[in-house]
Amino acid sequence: MVDADGNGIAMTTTLGGGFGTIVAMGDTGLLCNNGLRLGSTSPYAGHPNKVSPGHIPLLGNGPSIVLEKGRLKLVLGSPGGETIGQTEFEFLVNIIDRGMPIQAAIEAPRFALDPNFYKPGAMIRVQMEDRYPPALTTALTDMGHRIEKVGPYSIGSVQGVLVDSSGNRMGGADPRRTAYAIGY
Repeated sequence: MVDADGNGIAMTTTLGGGFGTIVAMGDTGLLCNNGLRLGSTSPYAGHPNKVSPGHIPLLGNGPSIVLEKGRLKLVLGSPGGETIGQTEFEFLVNIIDRGMPIQAAIEAPRFALDPNFYKPGAMIRVQMEDRYPPALTTALTDMGHRIEKVGPYSIGSVQGVLVDSSGNRMGGADPRRTAYAIGY
């Protein structure tokens, strides 16, 4: 969200698995996240996300705010568990490096690595939305990558607001989940 004064906030609405912890906060009806569930923590000793006493794991489940020369450029967030960081990174590449309009950057095909936490020698599967050209998935398979095609709009769900150099704001909403962008 960006207000009339150009202040922006971003949030990630994600519960983790299913209904999160299945614990509601008081009588609010809001469920607690289960971000430390299996999959969000690494089972490997010495890994930054290995759960241990007094250790704060490195999770990529936060939204992002991008500034340009100290001024708001972009706010964004995405649910998606272990794919959040990957989804947001791909979106940022589309906006910053490729100069795509916000809606096109959001709708572009995505890929995600699974498992998210790499252990040397472990087999990684690359999930790819099936809108990528078949020649690309074939070339990656020929290079030895394990490719799993997933639905055409199935990885993440970015919502964001892009602010141009004149201060105009353009919102974008991901068709991968129920969402829409509004302004007033």
